Amino acid sequence: MSKKIRVKLIMRLAESGMSQNAIARLHHISKRSISDVLGIAKENGIAFGDVADLTDEEAYRRFYPDKHAHEVLYRQPDYAHIHEELKRAGACRKALEHLHSPRYRHLKAILSSPASQSIEMASVYDR
Repeated sequence: MSKKIRVKLIMRLAESGMSQNAIARLHHISKRSISDVLGIAKENGIAFGDVADLTDEEAYRRFYPDKHAHEVLYRQPDYAHIHEELKRAGACRKALEHLHSPRYRHLKAILSSPASQSIEMASVYDR
């Protein structure tokens, strides 16, 4: 995973008069990253004073709003339903994990189709 560019540091040092080469050399930041940050700042009219009170994360998001965005790949489990199921007498965590696994949902969809109404769920897992 790539490291996030330290936008506030670059802006502060550039505003204080330090050259891009000096910032790159002293803080081990690529010249391209420094140039990008300063270009975005110039394009959008952002000065260090505009980001000075922001956290590093907020300043980064201001310059790169779409970068490092977290994309949800899987639907979150319904934890309330799972906890209710666990409260039932005889509930077993292993059984619940099995019932909420993607494999089980896939098999359940296949078995609930009209063509396979006669197949029992137990027979699928006995194999």
